[in-house]
Amino acid sequence: MDEEKIILADCPHCRTIQAGFRCLRVYERWEKRTESGSESTYLVRTGFLCCPVCQKAIIADLLGNQFTFTPNWNLEVPEHLPEAVERFLRQGLENIHRNFDAAGMMFRKSLEIALKEKHPELNESLYKNIEKLAANNDLTKELAEWAHHIRFAGNDAAHEEAFSADEAREMRHFTELVLTYLFTLPEKVKAHTHAV
Repeated sequence: MDEEKIILADCPHCRTIQAGFRCLRVYERWEKRTESGSESTYLVRTGFLCCPVCQKAIIADLLGNQFTFTPNWNLEVPEHLPEAVERFLRQGLENIHRNFDAAGMMFRKSLEIALKEKHPELNESLYKNIEKLAANNDLTKELAEWAHHIRFAGNDAAHEEAFSADEAREMRHFTELVLTYLFTLPEKVKAHTHAV
C-alpha cells in the first residue's frame, strides 16, 4: 500500500461497490502477535483512504496481503426481518449505487413480501393491501402514506426512465422505517416485556 495508490474496496459510507479509494497517507508500525504459542513481529501498514464517490474516509490496515477496513461495510438492516424480506431488502441495498432502478424494485418487493408475512390473509394488490391495513389500524396513517410512496416509486423504478438515484435513496429510508415498525419494534417490546 503506497500513497496515491488506488485500492478497490466497498465504501461503508455511500456503499459504492469496489470504489477506487485513493491512498492519501501511509503509516507503518511493528506489531507483536502470538500464534500457535510463539510470538512474532509483523509490519502493519495503515493507510488513510478517500472514497472517490462520496469523498469520505476509511482506514485500511495491511498485514501481509490481508486488508482490514475501518469502518467495515456490512449491509445493516432492521432486526428480526423474515428471511425473504431481508433478502430483497439486501438486494436493494447492494444495488442502490450501481443499479438504482433495480434497487427501487427490490425495496418495493421487500415491502410487498413484508405485508404478506405480517398478514398472511392479504391476497390483493399492494395498493389494496395497504389500504386494508390502514383501515384496520394495522398501519398508522403516516406508515400507510410511506408504504404508498414505496409502492408508487417502485412502479416508477420498473417502468419510468426518469427514476433517479435520489428517489432510490428516499425509498430505502421509507422502506427501512416501515420494516422497523412491522418487525423490529414488536420484537423489542416483546423482549423487554419478558425481561421485566
